[in-house]
This record gives sequence, structure tokens and C-alpha cells, in this order.
Amino acid sequence: MPSQPMLIINGSSNPPVSHPRTTPNLLPCRINHDGPVEPSAAYWSPTSNPDGTKTAYFRGRRLLGKSVPIPSEYVGVVVEKQLPKNDLVDEAGEEEVHLGRLETKAEFAEFVVWGHETVNDAGNDVYTRMEEWIGVAESIHAFGEGEKK
Repeated sequence: MPSQPMLIINGSSNPPVSHPRTTPNLLPCRINHDGPVEPSAAYWSPTSNPDGTKTAYFRGRRLLGKSVPIPSEYVGVVVEKQLPKNDLVDEAGEEEVHLGRLETKAEFAEFVVWGHETVNDAGNDVYTRMEEWIGVAESIHAFGEGEKK
């Protein structure tokens, strides 16, 4: 019995639809807002340093950032949760499976991870260890010779 999708990402069609490009910033703080905001140089104006890091000040705190590239075989996406539009009923007609739906809002090729007064260490930060996690995922989902996808 084939498995049913539990998550649908709208906007990841074939052929691909062009989405706005962005660079997400992962800040070491909690902001009680989850919607878009217009950029404001008065609050956020990062500068690039000669060593490849970035410096910014947010609410008087000095932050140091490091750009983390997405591997070329992948595309980073910013998504927004959508309300369920339909349900699937299993083959026996007994249970409904609610699909999660995400709408693609933007794409990115890199993101910036920020830390207080220091650049996050790759050994301690899950975001900067992304290539390691991708390698593990590819190993888990790899097919041996002669096996079909």
C-alpha cells in the first residue's frame, strides 16, 4: 500500500515557479512577531567584515554572523502554513488524514546565523552543521546498486 503525503508544499511545481530571493537571518533572540516586516536601516544594518563574518547591532546588542550556503543541489525556501483545504480518507474509508499545507513565499541560497558577541561554532550550532545533516539524510535515503527509487 503506497503511503499518502502528510505534507504538501504548494509552489514547488514542475516546471519551477520563480519566487522572490531573500537571505534569512537566524537571530539569538525571541521576537513575538511571525509576519513579514519591511527592512529598516534604523534597526537592522549589518556590515561585512574582511574575515567573511558580519556585524550588526540589534537593540543595543552586538551580534556577529556567519553566512551558511545551501548546497547547490538544494533550494532553501521560506514557507507559510496554510489552512487545510482537503482531507484524504484511507483505503478502508475509516480515518481522515489531515494534510499539512505550506505555501512557498521566497527562496534562498544562503542564510546568516547570528550569535551574541561571537560567531556560532559549527560544532555546537545545528544550523551551521547543515551539510553534515544533509550527508546523513542522503545516506539514509540512498539506494544501493540495482535498487529502484
